[in-house]
Amino acid sequence: MTLSSVRPDQREATSPPANDNRSSGTADRSILDLLPDEDVADIARRAENLGVAVVIAIAFCFIAAPVVYVGLAYFP
Repeated sequence: MTLSSVRPDQREATSPPANDNRSSGTADRSILDLLPDEDVADIARRAENLGVAVVIAIAFCFIAAPVVYVGLAYFP
């Protein structure tokens, strides 16, 4: 008996593998289906504007925090 005859044929598997990510129940579902089509562009626009505002606020804090520290530490 050879090694290839002992292994079962992969095409005759009785069940899908445990890591099968293509289950039939979740294949057609998406979080975007919950949103109305006309609001998606508006939500994306607001998210982009919020992201730009957050980046500007972080940049301001990176500049202002050392200035405040130096001012309080060396100029009492």
